[in-house]
Amino acid sequence: MSVIGGFELKPVSLDTGDLETVKRQGVLSVAIVFMHGYRYPKHEQEVVALARDLGFTQISVSHEVSPLIKFISRGDTTVVDAYLSPILRRYINRIAKSMSSKVHGFKNLFLCNPMAD
Repeated sequence: MSVIGGFELKPVSLDTGDLETVKRQGVLSVAIVFMHGYRYPKHEQEVVALARDLGFTQISVSHEVSPLIKFISRGDTTVVDAYLSPILRRYINRIAKSMSSKVHGFKNLFLCNPMAD
């Protein structure tokens, strides 16, 4: 993000071409990492809205996943979150479904995140 003294110098490009291409290829998860997203999340938020509109099912965004100044570790963490979250969600849902059919009144609280949408 190009910001000097709190002023945006160049808005983020919201061209959907690349995102549409990978979505058509079957990619459902996206990791959004901007260099200064930890401090200025506006551009990441704009791309999140774009990815939601395109129908991505897992959108991991660095300023939410790992709001750290260190770009590489924040990026790595965000990419891992985008990759693993759908896999872990399916796994937990299978466990919950299996347990609820076997244990009356079972409530899945495993890996429960009250901040998740």
